[in-house]
Amino acid sequence: NKKFFSGFFKGSLIGLILLLCCTVLAYLNGNVSFTLGKITLPLFLGYLVFYLFVSVFEELLFRSFPLRVFAERYAAPLAIVLSSLLFGIAHIGNDDFNWLAMINITLAGILFAIFILQKGNISWAIGLHFGWNFTQGTLLGYQVSGNESPGLLSAKPIGENYLSGGSFGIESSIFCTLVIAITIVYLFLKYKIAPIYENTIIEELEEDT
Repeated sequence: NKKFFSGFFKGSLIGLILLLCCTVLAYLNGNVSFTLGKITLPLFLGYLVFYLFVSVFEELLFRSFPLRVFAERYAAPLAIVLSSLLFGIAHIGNDDFNWLAMINITLAGILFAIFILQKGNISWAIGLHFGWNFTQGTLLGYQVSGNESPGLLSAKPIGENYLSGGSFGIESSIFCTLVIAITIVYLFLKYKIAPIYENTIIEELEEDT
């Protein structure tokens, strides 16, 4: 798709901004501190490629075929939620996974799906996913879904896990829940995704492929 790269970069910027919003809330509440991290240039570039691969793989896996299958049978909101639940369940085996992480990862899946339906291009979701993970791990030094990721900075969670995210990372923080939920509500109200039904979804996905 000729709009792939523009969608990817815009999505990456949105992912970076959303993750920074979560982090600022945690920082202002005293639930995280930062020190300089220790990461070499080759490792930095390696994680850039790694997170790019992860974002492409997971978006194609969870927001292409499953979303299409559910969209053939159900209204758009239900198709979005079902495919996003699969996304959340896929992370159950990660270290320190908890109920708040499940909620937040599912909400993230909903957010990614909304961008695909609104833009008609999966590149926005890939970029958003990449920007979120890369900022979280390689820039800020958080654990990424329970996995250690060295970064330019090193994040140290402080206080209750439901506020700081604990050893799972900011993705299991209530601040993350708040930021993603507000973004989802805003997109639903602005673009009126809810009334869209299966035929529209299928047509948009087919155009993208």
